[in-house]
Amino acid sequence: MYLRKWRTNSPELLAKLKELGFEVEDFEDSLDKPLVPSKVLGVCWNPKTDEFHFDTRGIENCLFKGHETKRYILQVAGRIFDPIGILGPFTIRIKCLLQEIWSLGLDWDEGIPEQTAVKFREWCDDIKGLSNIRVPRHYFAFALNKDIDDIQLHLFADASPKAYGTVAYLRIKLKDNTVMVSFVASKGRVAPLKTLSLPRLELMGALLSARLSDKIVKGLEFPVTKVFWTDSSITYFWIKGSPERFKVFVKNRVKEIHQSNSMGSLPRERKSSGFDLSWTRRD
Repeated sequence: MYLRKWRTNSPELLAKLKELGFEVEDFEDSLDKPLVPSKVLGVCWNPKTDEFHFDTRGIENCLFKGHETKRYILQVAGRIFDPIGILGPFTIRIKCLLQEIWSLGLDWDEGIPEQTAVKFREWCDDIKGLSNIRVPRHYFAFALNKDIDDIQLHLFADASPKAYGTVAYLRIKLKDNTVMVSFVASKGRVAPLKTLSLPRLELMGALLSARLSDKIVKGLEFPVTKVFWTDSSITYFWIKGSPERFKVFVKNRVKEIHQSNSMGSLPRERKSSGFDLSWTRRD
């Protein structure tokens, strides 16, 4: 496929593209228009600050323009596009609310109960603040490869009776002991309607961590040490143990975690705000 239009925040690259006859935006104009962002795979990118952010004007324009029905709330929720989970703590709220509405057995255009409508309005009130969120596009800022001493991928899993999820960060340590931490991605899931115990939900969060780590590592072009965290002691010992010792639900998930991460030994308990570190490996 022939790429026609180019946009960059590098003056040197822009000059080269112009020299080669490519269609490009004027560098000065692109840097002087922070409120007219580019879209990179559907996410807003500000070339001046080199950050990802969210344009909420589209979703704000459709708020409170319809009756609070299952159809309308689903339409509003569908307007948020967040492929790497920057807004995970925000979007999981509307997912839980939609599950609650579905469980009521309402028709598509039937009004929702007032108690549920209040939750939806509170969620809508927080939408405007999303435009203030900024996430750097780069992971390492201005660190050079020769200055990097160690790179770790940390994944934190957690669960509640309503939802479970994981979030991933890259931790880069330089040779001068400077440490930088960058957000990578997050994933969240609504808990099944069939009630599960909290330890089982915590295990599902750990499995989500394993799956997300595999996807992230495939996209990285450098080796990382993967470090997984859970605050559930039961989940920790399930993962540490042999899958064959457990019943089918736990057995299958522990087995996938082991296969996903080619587990060897597990580190000993390390105290933190919750339980501790679960397992590490180098890819």
